[in-house]
Amino acid sequence: MFTQQQSQNIEAMNLKLQKTNSNDTLSKDYDANFATLLMDQRQDSIDMATTYLQYGKNDTLRAYAQQLVDQSKKQMNSLKSMAKATVK
Repeated sequence: MFTQQQSQNIEAMNLKLQKTNSNDTLSKDYDANFATLLMDQRQDSIDMATTYLQYGKNDTLRAYAQQLVDQSKKQMNSLKSMAKATVK
């Protein structure tokens, strides 16, 4: 089950990367592009860590995964605030 879920996470990341490479997602606003790409990266980290928390057994790695989720969520909130502040 873990392998299947992790494969789905990786496939989702690949699809996001393909979409990001299109002109539909990125604009000429470098600030917005930077924030968008970082938020996508953080969300991918959350997805992978959450999957590990569901199936992983190593306590040390589970603690690290939980820290990663918590930190990534905080970073995403900060990025959203900064992105709103740069909108003119």
